[in-house]
Amino acid sequence: MKKYFTLILASVILLLSLVNGWFLDQIVDRSIFWGFVPSALLIVLFIICFRDAIRDIKEAKKLKDSNNEKKSESKSEKKSETKKEIKAKKELEYEIKSRAQFAKVGLFILFINIVLVIIIPFRSIRVDIDFDIFYDERSYLIDKIESYEIAPNEDGEVSIHSMYSGISSNRRIHVYDHDDDYLTVGFYVSEKMPFKSAMLIYTNHEKSSFNDLLNIKEELEIKEIDKNWYFIEYKK
Repeated sequence: MKKYFTLILASVILLLSLVNGWFLDQIVDRSIFWGFVPSALLIVLFIICFRDAIRDIKEAKKLKDSNNEKKSESKSEKKSETKKEIKAKKELEYEIKSRAQFAKVGLFILFINIVLVIIIPFRSIRVDIDFDIFYDERSYLIDKIESYEIAPNEDGEVSIHSMYSGISSNRRIHVYDHDDDYLTVGFYVSEKMPFKSAMLIYTNHEKSSFNDLLNIKEELEIKEIDKNWYFIEYKK
């Protein structure tokens, strides 16, 4: 079992990294502390796995060098070893070589892990899927706000019932503009991430710039998902 350790650990890290990337926004918006705990744990596990993999590979190399040296030994020295000792030594050599082979595969998985975490746009993919899944629920709430059946508080926010918790990461939606002609509603995708926040915006304004409308510092990315629906990443 020990020889599979780095391979199993690297595979677990890869799986947990993908899960963490998918749910990170929601976790952080519920609790910044607990949102970064999984990431910190993954870093620790990554270091442990990398360290053990390098150790196993070095141990196999050391064994190989040792065997090369022993080839120069005299036959009399080799005959002094009993069959039991020779068998035990071969079993140990096989164990070390196997661990090194699995360690190399583990390192490859760790490398793939880094590449995937960097290149996969978890948030963008999740928003596209999430938009289709919760389209009816969001449209229902927009209709209620538009007809004044649901009114935002003095901060412009509406708390969402638990049955609609999936439509906004912090269980709140923000009404930015509401009169007889225009309506702009924001559903949080990520509010508390340190570098950039994200929203799914419904608006019947002509899209030009959301800076003034949403009172944000800088637009980083705007993607039109559907008519009157936009995904926006921004700095506050």
